Amino acid sequence: MFVLIIHFLTVLFVGEKALKELAPSPMEKEVGPGERVSLTGEVYRIERKSNIQILYLRKNAVFCQQKILRESRLMIYDKKYEKLQLGNRIRVEGEAAFFDSSRNPGNFDQNFYYQMQNIHACVWSSKISREEERVFPIRNFLSEIRGKCGDAIRGAIGEEQGGILSAMVLGEKSLVDPEMKELYQKNGISHVLAISGLHLSLIGAGLFRCIRKAGGSHAAGGIAATGILALYLLLTGLSVSAVRAVIMFAVLAGAEICGRKYDAFTALSAAAVLVVFWRPLSFWDGGFQLSFGAVCGILFICPLFQERVKRRNVLTNALCASASVQIAVLPILLYHFFEFPLYSFVLNLVVVPAMSLIVCLGISGGILILIFPDVGGILLFLCGRFLYCIELLCRLAERLPCRLIVTGRPEPEWILVYYLGVVAAVVIAGKSKKQKRHFAKIAAAVFLAACAVFVCQLPAARRGDVELVMLDVGQGDCFFLKNADGTACLIDGGSGDVSQVGKYRIEPFLKARGVDCLDFVFVTHGDADHTSGIAEMLERQNCGVKIRRLILPVREVWDEALRQLAYVAEQHEIPVFSMGSGAVLKSGNCTIACLQPGKEDAIESGNAASMVLELKIPPWKMLFTGDVEKDGERLLTERLQEKGSRSEYQILKVAHHGSRNSTERDFLKTVRPRVALISAGRKNSYGHPHPETIKRLEESGASVFLTAESGAVILTIDRKTMVNLKIFKYNENYEKFK
Repeated sequence: MFVLIIHFLTVLFVGEKALKELAPSPMEKEVGPGERVSLTGEVYRIERKSNIQILYLRKNAVFCQQKILRESRLMIYDKKYEKLQLGNRIRVEGEAAFFDSSRNPGNFDQNFYYQMQNIHACVWSSKISREEERVFPIRNFLSEIRGKCGDAIRGAIGEEQGGILSAMVLGEKSLVDPEMKELYQKNGISHVLAISGLHLSLIGAGLFRCIRKAGGSHAAGGIAATGILALYLLLTGLSVSAVRAVIMFAVLAGAEICGRKYDAFTALSAAAVLVVFWRPLSFWDGGFQLSFGAVCGILFICPLFQERVKRRNVLTNALCASASVQIAVLPILLYHFFEFPLYSFVLNLVVVPAMSLIVCLGISGGILILIFPDVGGILLFLCGRFLYCIELLCRLAERLPCRLIVTGRPEPEWILVYYLGVVAAVVIAGKSKKQKRHFAKIAAAVFLAACAVFVCQLPAARRGDVELVMLDVGQGDCFFLKNADGTACLIDGGSGDVSQVGKYRIEPFLKARGVDCLDFVFVTHGDADHTSGIAEMLERQNCGVKIRRLILPVREVWDEALRQLAYVAEQHEIPVFSMGSGAVLKSGNCTIACLQPGKEDAIESGNAASMVLELKIPPWKMLFTGDVEKDGERLLTERLQEKGSRSEYQILKVAHHGSRNSTERDFLKTVRPRVALISAGRKNSYGHPHPETIKRLEESGASVFLTAESGAVILTIDRKTMVNLKIFKYNENYEKFK
C-alpha cells in the first residue's frame, strides 16, 4: 500500500517529469498532423475490424525532415489488410496523426486512453512492406487459434450473438454489435463483455483441482494452472481485470505450494503494484478502478453483510456480494458513465451466475468445434440460447419505469467524502463482536450520512447555477443553457465534420451535467451542421436524452431538412412549435425572445432566414444569430437600431462560424458585444473564422473565444449576485468579467 500511495502522489504532483507516458513524445514535438513520414517498427499486436486493420508497433525509428526519431510505440491504420505476423519488422509510409483530448466535459479522452498504453501518435499508411521475417512463435500460434475460434463461434451462432461470445471468451470486443453493446451498458451488465477476472479465477481453481485429483502435487497443480492461465491471458489480450485475476491466482497457487495461508488483500495489493508498474497511469483508468474496487467490496463489505444473515444460502450470498460490489463501485460508475441502471442489481443476480456457465461452455465449444464440429456446435448453440435469454431480460428491463437514473459526474472531493464514510462504517461495524447491534446501527448511520451528502452534491440534484456552454462539435453549432430552476435547453446541435456528434459529443456532455431530458430544443435553420446531432437524438429517444419540445422557425422559411426534422419528432410524439418574431418564452428569471424571422419577412429559407434569439438573464443579455448573414443580418441590424440602447448585448454568438460575409461593422456598432463566441472546427476547409471577421470583432472591443482553440467554452453566472460572469476554457479558469 505504501508503494501504491507513493506512486499515486508521484503521478499526481510530478507528472511528465517522472513518467514518459505523460511527456510529449519525439513525434509530438517534431512532426505535424498530416505530415508524410517513413518508419520501421516491430509488430506486437494486430487488431482486425470490419473496415480496417490496426497494427501496433514498438521499437520504432521514424524518418522525417532528415531526422531519425525514436518512438516507443505507434498505431498504424492499414486499409489494405496486409498479411503480417507478430514479431515482423515492417516499413511503413504514410501520414502522421495524433489523438484528441476531450473537447467537452464528459466526452471520451482519446489522447489519455492511448497515453496509458504509451502510444502518442498514429500513422495512416499508404504503403507497408516487410523488412524482417522474424516472428513470435507462441504468440502467433495463440493469435491464429483466437482467429479460428472467433470465426467458428460467429459461424455457429451468428454475427450478433457470436460477437458477444467472442468478446466474453476471446477478448475480441471490436466485433460486438454497437446496439447490443449499448443495450448491455444501459442495463448495467456491460462488464460481461470483458474477460472476467472472476471467471479466470474459477477456471484456474478448476484446473488446479483437476490436476490434484489426477495425482499431481501442489506444485504441479499450481504451476500448470498458472501457466495455462498466463497463456489464456496472452490469447485474449492483457486487460487489467484479467491481469489482476492471474496475479492473484498465482499468489494463491504459491501459498498452496509453500503451505502458507492465502491472504486475499496481500494478493490484491501485489496485483495493484504490478499493474501500476506495468501501466503507471492505470490509477485513472475506469477498468482498473472498477476491477479492484469490486474485489475490495467483496473482501471488506461482503463479510459484514454475511455475518448478519441468519440463514446463509446461495441466494443470500449472491445478494450480499452484489450489494457489496454496488456500494464499492457506485461513485466510480457515476464518474465514468454519469448514470445508474436501477435494475442492474436484479439483472446481475441472474446474469453473473449464468455467465460462469456461458464462459465454460463457450471456451469448451470454441476448442471442440475445431476438433469435433458437431459437439462444439451443440455447446455453442446452448451459449447462443443463453445469450438470447439475457437479451430478452434486457429488453424487458428497458420497458420498466425509471430504468436509468442520470446523475451527472460527481466531483472528486465528494467521491472522497463517500469513501471516507464507507471506510468509517466498515471499521465501526467490525469494531466489536460483543456489541454487534450497537455498532451496526452506528455504522449504518455513518454510511447513510455519507450517501446523503454524496447524492445531494450530484449535478442532477443541484439547483441555482445558471450555465451557458458553447460545445465543441467541430464545424457546427451547439449551445447548452441550464437555468437556475433546472430548465435545460439546447440551441442547435450538429456538425459537418464529426460523425455521430449527437451520440458521442452532445449526449455524454448532457449526462455529465446530470441532464436526462431537454425541456426545449431550438433549431435556427436546417443546415446539417446545426441539425445532424439533434436528428440523431430524436432517433435515440428510447436510449438517449429525452426531448420534450422541438422549436423551429416560422413555417414560411422551412426547407426540406426542417420539414424532415419535424416529421421525425412527430413520429416520436414530440411536440413541434414554430417561433416567430416577437414570440417570448419565460422560465424563472430567464427570458428567450425570437427577433426574426417573422411571417411577414421577405427572406428565402437558408442562412439568411436563421432564427435569431435573444436571451435575458438580468442584468445580462445574449444574442444567438445562427448563420444569419447578408439580407438577414441587414434586417436584424435595422430592427436592433430601432430599439436604441436596448440593442446592446454583452455576449454575442457570432453568426456562421465567423465567416467573412457576416458580422459586419454596422451590426457590431449596434450590438457592441463584450464577449464574442465562435464555434468552428479546427483547420476546417471553409477557413472559419475569417481573419477579417476576427479583426472587426477585436476592433469593436470584444474578447473572442473559439472552440477550435479551447474546446468547450463555459459561462457561469453567479447564483447569489447574478452579476459576476466567469468565462473559462474547459479545465482552465480563463478570464473573469464583472
